[in-house]
Amino acid sequence: MNIKDIRIVGRQLAADPGHFAVLILGLALAFAALMLLMSYLDTTLRADASVPEAERVLRLESMTHTPGADKGWILGTPMAFHDHWTDAGAPVAAASRYFTRDMSVRAGPRLFLFKIGFVDPGIVEVFGLHSVAGDLVDALKRPDAVVLGESTALKLFGPGNVIGKTVEVAGKTLTVRAVMPDRPSASALPTDILVAITSPVMPDPFRLTAWFSIRGTNFVRLVPGASSAQLVERAQTYFEQTPAIKELPPAFGKIATFRAVALPDIPLFGAESDTTRRLVTGLSISCLFITLLAAINYVNLSVVRTIGRQREIGIRKALGATPARIAGQFLQESVLASLLACALGLLLAWIAEPMVSGWVKQPLAAAMFAPTKLFVAVAFSVILGLIAGAYPAWVAMRIDCAQSLAGRGHSESPVGLWLRRGLTVLQFGAAMVLVSTTVVVLWQTQHASQADPGYDTAPLLAIDAPVDLTDPRLSALREAISHLSGVQAVGLAWDIPGRFNRNTTTELVTPKGQSLLQAFNFSGPGFFQSYGVRPVAGRLFDPELDKQGNKSIVVINARAVQEMGFASPEDAVGQKLRMDDQVVEIIGVVPNIRQRSLRDATGGVIYAIGSPRGVSVLSVYSSDPVKTRQEIEKLWPTHFPNEILQIETVQAQLDRLYEGDLRLGKMIGAGSLIALCLAAVGVYALSAYMVRRRTPEIVLRKLHGARRHHIARMLTREFLVLLAIGALIALPISAWLGEQYLSEYVDRAPIGGWGLAIALGCTALIVALAATRHTLRAMAISPLQALRA
Repeated sequence: MNIKDIRIVGRQLAADPGHFAVLILGLALAFAALMLLMSYLDTTLRADASVPEAERVLRLESMTHTPGADKGWILGTPMAFHDHWTDAGAPVAAASRYFTRDMSVRAGPRLFLFKIGFVDPGIVEVFGLHSVAGDLVDALKRPDAVVLGESTALKLFGPGNVIGKTVEVAGKTLTVRAVMPDRPSASALPTDILVAITSPVMPDPFRLTAWFSIRGTNFVRLVPGASSAQLVERAQTYFEQTPAIKELPPAFGKIATFRAVALPDIPLFGAESDTTRRLVTGLSISCLFITLLAAINYVNLSVVRTIGRQREIGIRKALGATPARIAGQFLQESVLASLLACALGLLLAWIAEPMVSGWVKQPLAAAMFAPTKLFVAVAFSVILGLIAGAYPAWVAMRIDCAQSLAGRGHSESPVGLWLRRGLTVLQFGAAMVLVSTTVVVLWQTQHASQADPGYDTAPLLAIDAPVDLTDPRLSALREAISHLSGVQAVGLAWDIPGRFNRNTTTELVTPKGQSLLQAFNFSGPGFFQSYGVRPVAGRLFDPELDKQGNKSIVVINARAVQEMGFASPEDAVGQKLRMDDQVVEIIGVVPNIRQRSLRDATGGVIYAIGSPRGVSVLSVYSSDPVKTRQEIEKLWPTHFPNEILQIETVQAQLDRLYEGDLRLGKMIGAGSLIALCLAAVGVYALSAYMVRRRTPEIVLRKLHGARRHHIARMLTREFLVLLAIGALIALPISAWLGEQYLSEYVDRAPIGGWGLAIALGCTALIVALAATRHTLRAMAISPLQALRA
């Protein structure tokens, strides 16, 4: 490339601004999508890249095989492992438990809500943590100390030294002993407040030694040369030999399986990574399709323009320009256009970053403009420009100098024409796949969010209480709320049904002597009333008759009636069951209340009021939830002055079950919209070329009596054939992708073939709109003017 060629390239770009505006905008969208994708991958998949020898850091995960348990792998494992790694013979160099809870933190007169991580001092070696002030290890050995992230320290105390300052958590005073750099939000250790797990503010300390509790996480750093398989084998063997597990009745069988996932693999392959994996896959496919469609558009538009410039090319060849020089000029134009598109794409990515960051729940700005990302973007733009410009350059090289100067038009070869038709088919197919997938994801998400959970969510509020039922402040608050105008019932439970993240399992013996395992939930006496649930048979727990702690009565759901072998709900009422060497009476049967998302089937459930431990959600049934919420906000400080009120509608809590699916639908939907726009540009370019190439044929047809509608039918037929071929390729792929997504749900939306039909209809509409202008132009061609030209 020399200065003269650069000037020529610049003049060519300026000579046809409309053409290059469309071309550059398409490539810019591809670059914007690429930058956003790279930023998301970097913030998500490399969040713990700074951890030294990260492949030696493992998170122990579990799969529970008892009724009512979480489906699939979860990151929770018994924290009791921490004190027994040596006894188990596990190859562990360092280890730490990790337990989190959203808790209120008071700094002076101000109150904040933070996710606090309770850890052991070994977390410093496991993650290779370092401090910017204070001693991390010493701080995490002190039960009265707290470690803050830099941004958290700034938020609590402002700029300056914070070592020695105090905060109040759960009524206890903690002293800041260390400050560490902020952890990435996608890290496996994301919390920016760390407290010793032996601290008196640690919630549910019984979980530290209970082998049946899986509400904590175990991180370990292996000794050099050890493998994850060795750790899992030792953990599994030791767990099954503990007295707590060996004493279980045989009916429980193997209650849990363990696995260990290396830190670099956690984002995509660890427990609860389904949402991240779907987002990564959806973003990657959308980005790939957008880039492919933009490149195809570049080829189509450039070929049409190259053929239109054949006289210019002929003159340059007559003046001595070699074919290689001509090809070089076209490649230079392509690379320059690609670099301009890259710059515009960076601008578009910067504009879209806040919206996309909200969708993926990750801040992308810092990673987007890192030097390595910019270098990759520029390098990719040069490579893409060379690839996209190769075919137009080859067409330019083949233009015959004599024919072009003589005014005899040149068109690309039949092979080239069919190649571009094939690329257009690919555009149609990619657009259909993205549109169909968007329809399936959003339709299923809408269906799931509106599915009946077994109770009416409209009048319901839920308060995540900071204490359990034994705290008199909670009882006093419950009593005060029950007297508010519009409040019809107030109840307590382990969790919100549908958001349920707590469960236990019990073995029972039915009146017929049948032994089976059943999911078991604790609640307060007013639980069902607070959710507006009415009995199918018998009665519910009654706050006036049944006091918390009564272990002799239970309520079961309709599914449990079937599983226990009763003929009807009425038949089950009054029956006696033996549970844990105790006889209980079934006093009522309730409808099947969905305990988890639509990805899990509804099973039998036993409800009891025998234990207050873990009761942490206060539910309020009100005829005016908005007014009741305002009144509760006024009541709260009088009962919990040092705690932030966490109150939301139950529907808002249930909607969070499908937040990841909604984000996925939005991301693929944005990709679909871009893909349709790019496909429209591709059709526009191809229709322009078709009219140019077939002008002589159109003239001859008109001279032989063809009408305007005959010309329109001739041109439309070609696009219909390409659209049909694209549909034959894309719709089966779309159907397969939709089925793969829906296979995770036990309750599926009645989508049928609507996703495919909508995708085909949207693509056909875009094709029709894009081809209309040049079709009308072809219909209006005057044979006399065409022959004179």
